[in-house]
Amino acid sequence: MLSIPAIASAVVAVSLLIFLATRFDVDLNETLDHIKDANPWWYGLAFITYYTSFIVRGDRWRLLAANVGVHKQPGSRLPSIAESSLLLLLGWFANAIGWLRMGDAYRAYAFSDSARSSMAQSLGIIVAERMIDAVAIFVLLLTASLWLILKHDVGPSELFVVISLAMAVLGVGALLIMARYGRQLSQWLPVRWQTHYDNFHQGTLGGFRNVPMLGILSVGGWFLEVGRLFFVIKALGFDVTIPLVLFAALVNAVLSTVPLTPGGLGVVEPGVIGLLSITLAQSAAISIVILDRSLSYLSIVIVGGIAFFLRQALRRSNCPNPATTTKA
Repeated sequence: MLSIPAIASAVVAVSLLIFLATRFDVDLNETLDHIKDANPWWYGLAFITYYTSFIVRGDRWRLLAANVGVHKQPGSRLPSIAESSLLLLLGWFANAIGWLRMGDAYRAYAFSDSARSSMAQSLGIIVAERMIDAVAIFVLLLTASLWLILKHDVGPSELFVVISLAMAVLGVGALLIMARYGRQLSQWLPVRWQTHYDNFHQGTLGGFRNVPMLGILSVGGWFLEVGRLFFVIKALGFDVTIPLVLFAALVNAVLSTVPLTPGGLGVVEPGVIGLLSITLAQSAAISIVILDRSLSYLSIVIVGGIAFFLRQALRRSNCPNPATTTKA
């Protein structure tokens, strides 16, 4: 959290936000008036909807791990849905304050530690999870784009559809290459790395069973994210069509994968504001993004931070005191 790269990426994010706020003619008073008039009940529903997505995704993560068979190894166990959801939240917290999406590596470590399984295998499961998300985002973005075109509402930006398509194609292509040539290519690795690759290979490709349920959980997780943005817009009292809400929420997901800043801070905001400004006044679009990011970024830092430090304190309290153990 206090490493030079993490601090540098945070500085870049804040600098981008300051630049955007000063570069464009933003009516801050009108924007703040919108936020102050927000309906707290709709905002609370957006909060509940968003954090429910962690349970759904935690269930999917656990299903992938069960498909791989992490609990079948001697001395290992399969974490519960609640524990998997908590570790997912902690990973997002680490992504929100770190750089290069190191939260994914952290939750792979935390999951392997909890399950008493291979770290490389846990990384493979997360890679598989990311590949599933890439395909789901593309399918949903394409659906939203076609919906917008048929409604003659607004012309969707093809750029985000193309980016999501590229992510999906690269992901599926990497999985196919790994499935076909991975074992052969691993023979060129140093002997001590071959076991790690075998575990990674198993974690990445071994989870693709019970595909219908994986698809349902994946789409369900993304619809809950869309629901978060929908309820935020309802809280502010604005009228935005469902396909545009769907498109904007998924663009948020695409931009947040940019690893330059923590949690996509300074990158997500202008993209989503630009989309919403097609049908809304700029101050309205900015108020939506600020309120939405208070959930998808600020609340993750607060709630995730509290959960992280409580978990660390609990783990320390459960560890035996070496001095006491030696004395006994």
